[in-house]
Amino acid sequence: MRDVGAIIVHHRHFPEVTRTIGAILASGVEPTSLVVVDNSDDERLAADLRRGVPTGVLLQFVPNRGYAAAVNAGRSALSAADPSIIVVATHEVMPEAGALLILVDAVRNDATIGAAGPTLLLPTDEGDTERVWSLGGRLSPVLGWPQHVRSEPNGAAPAPRDWLDGALCVYPAKALAELMREDFFMYVEELEFHRRLRALGWNVVWVPSARAVQDTEGTPPYLQARNLQLFYTSWGSMAQRLLSVPALIIRQGLIRLLRRQQPIPATRAALLGWWGAWFHDTDLRDSAHGPGSHRESFRRY
Repeated sequence: MRDVGAIIVHHRHFPEVTRTIGAILASGVEPTSLVVVDNSDDERLAADLRRGVPTGVLLQFVPNRGYAAAVNAGRSALSAADPSIIVVATHEVMPEAGALLILVDAVRNDATIGAAGPTLLLPTDEGDTERVWSLGGRLSPVLGWPQHVRSEPNGAAPAPRDWLDGALCVYPAKALAELMREDFFMYVEELEFHRRLRALGWNVVWVPSARAVQDTEGTPPYLQARNLQLFYTSWGSMAQRLLSVPALIIRQGLIRLLRRQQPIPATRAALLGWWGAWFHDTDLRDSAHGPGSHRESFRRY
C-alpha cells in the first residue's frame, strides 16, 4: 500500500495509541506515510511519543483545536508523501486484520467513493457477545437527527450512508483536499464533512466486511447540541434549524426521567450549547465539554 497515507489523531492516550499505530503499519502503510498528530499540549507526553513510536513515523505536535484541525494538519504533513488514498483514525480504534486493505480496495475500485468506513464494534471481554456500535449513520426523516445504523441485512457490497464515524475512515486524497471545518472542535464535524462530500457528488459508504473495535464514551451534551445546531444552520431545512436541537434536548430529558436519572445537569449543558451555537463560540479549548458534561455525557440516538 505504497500509495496510502494515514493520519492518527492523538489526545492523551499513550501508550495505548501505539497499538493503533502498530495495526496501521501491519496493514502495509509505510512508516514515512503515517503521521501521528498529537494535540495533547503536554511536553512530557510529547517526549513519551518521541521515544515510543516506531522509527520513520511522523510526529506532529499542534495546539488542541479539535479533531478536524488535527486531520487538516495531518493532511498537510502528508503532502510530501503524496498519497492517493488516506486513512484517518483516532487514537483508540483497532482495525481487525485486513480491515484497512478492504476499505482501501473499496475506495481504489470505485472512483465515486469519497469516504468508506467499517463496521465498528464495542470492546467486549473474551467470550462475551459481540456488540455493534455502528454500521455507519443516517439522518432521520423530518428532523434530521444523526442515527447510527446497528443492524443491516447480510451483504458484502458497500452500502450508502449519510455519514460515517470519524474513528476510522478511508478517503481518496482528492476528497480529503476539502478541509474539514474546525469550528466544531469535537463531534459532528465528520457528519458535516460527509454531507459536504455528498453535495459535491461523492458517495459515502459503509463496507460490511471491514471491521474495527472502538471504545467510546458518548457525546457531551454541550457539544452535541452546539454542533448539531451549527450543522443544521449550514445544511438543514428551516424547520430543522429552529426545531431539531430543542426537540432532541426534550427527548433526551424525558429519556433520563424514564430511566430515573437526574436530567437537569445534562439538559442545562445542552441548552447552553444550543445557545452558544447561535453566537458561534469557536474558542472551546478551556470549556470544550460545557458545564457538567464530564459527568453527563450521552450517546447519539
